[in-house]
Amino acid sequence: MRINIKSLSLKNFLSVGNKWVEIDFRKGLYRVTGENIDTGSKNGVGKSALFIDGVIFALFGKPVRKINIPDIPNTINNKRKCEVKISFEINSNIYEIHRGVSPGFITLKINDKEELEDSAKKFTEKN
Repeated sequence: MRINIKSLSLKNFLSVGNKWVEIDFRKGLYRVTGENIDTGSKNGVGKSALFIDGVIFALFGKPVRKINIPDIPNTINNKRKCEVKISFEINSNIYEIHRGVSPGFITLKINDKEELEDSAKKFTEKN
């Protein structure tokens, strides 16, 4: 089974601010750079938060790093309304998972039809 990630969107997730940041996973090779506006460095700009932590949290609801779920929302924005969306394709079906922290929620859409809407805590406890 092949999973083809289409896009990832994050808002108030770790180092990401209060505006949606979307990554479009098109075919090809891309160089990802950034600049820390506080230090001028290329380190600490959120590349791993976007790609690794964002994808894993969107799919599984757990961070890769040893960090508590309540500590995931960006602290500069009052630790509220942290959201992650991922869209991917499996066998010609398009799936979209939308998760939130503070408040916690999860929605799942398959081919633009909503299949699940629940609180993240209840969903995790059930499965």
